[in-house]
Amino acid sequence: MRTLASTYLKRAESQLAPVRLYHETVVRALSLALGPAAREGDEPGGRENTGPEAIVLFSTEQGLCGRFNEVMLDALRARLAEHPGAQVIVLGQRGVGVVQSADIRVYRSFPGVTSPDGIPRAIRVISDRLYRLYERGAIGAVYLLHAVHESVGRFTENFERVPPLDVSVLRRPHGMSAGAPLTYVSRDVLRRRLIEEYYFIRFYWAFTETVAAENSVRLQSMEAARTNIEDTLEELEGRRRILRQDEITEELMDVIAGAEAVSRRAKRK
Repeated sequence: MRTLASTYLKRAESQLAPVRLYHETVVRALSLALGPAAREGDEPGGRENTGPEAIVLFSTEQGLCGRFNEVMLDALRARLAEHPGAQVIVLGQRGVGVVQSADIRVYRSFPGVTSPDGIPRAIRVISDRLYRLYERGAIGAVYLLHAVHESVGRFTENFERVPPLDVSVLRRPHGMSAGAPLTYVSRDVLRRRLIEEYYFIRFYWAFTETVAAENSVRLQSMEAARTNIEDTLEELEGRRRILRQDEITEELMDVIAGAEAVSRRAKRK
């Protein structure tokens, strides 16, 4: 498990830099393509319905990951306090049990991913299901709550709205040219495709960060477990030596006592 966690962590870390960069590139492209539409109150990501808000919690599919799910549960509680009445959607079966044990109703749950290889397929399944719920009006604004990997055993949380698109993320970065970009398709087509790409890379980033953070914590847990096992073995070995020394001492005392008894009998004769 330790080796597997280390492998998945390295693979996820190798993907994080390009995924973050691509995410930033798509956001910048959207900020240019949407132009005047990128203002607070506009909904360039699609119509806003009257359905309840939904919080998608990214948890783990497997165990042995320390307090990862418990920490994310604390983050979920804090967000539910800010968004009372929000439907809770959990990705990852381990997280489902943790959330339900806290008496929080799980509206929908989906399998998570166990390795970076499973991310594209998971995105296709989950995005399709969420889109159907959104179109039916079963949910309205959707927020993603996921971990952000920092270092081995350390992560923070990220909370961001997706559909309808949160235009606050599209504010023009400082230093970006104000000139209109050169395009070869209609503005409507460009906007639609960029929004689709934004949703895809947003989920991809969330999954990749979660896989990295999860396996980072798992690796730390495995290291701690190995250290505990080594310490326990060393302690047991020390106790074995003491017990063995006591046995040897007792055997020597028996030999000495026997020799003295034989010597006393020989003197009486």
